[in-house]
Amino acid sequence: MVSVQATDVDGSTDDYLTLIFNQSADADGVLTVGVSTDLANWSSDPSMTELASSIDNGYGTATVTVRVADPISPEQTRIYLRLPGR
Repeated sequence: MVSVQATDVDGSTDDYLTLIFNQSADADGVLTVGVSTDLANWSSDPSMTELASSIDNGYGTATVTVRVADPISPEQTRIYLRLPGR
């Protein structure tokens, strides 16, 4: 699920684009968040996103929340997230 969440970071509350997904502890793959502004060029640079939380669901999965590192700004026209597996 992708959503915008108001988040306090270093004493300042801003809106961040977030991605929430379930991850299996037993999976043999790697999930990497991709970020794009045009759907043609994607980056998986780890400096573009931050792990907001990882909650153990108690049955071999975790609910993971990742956010874009920079808050949403009025100058920002579009930003897209994807979660390809490897």
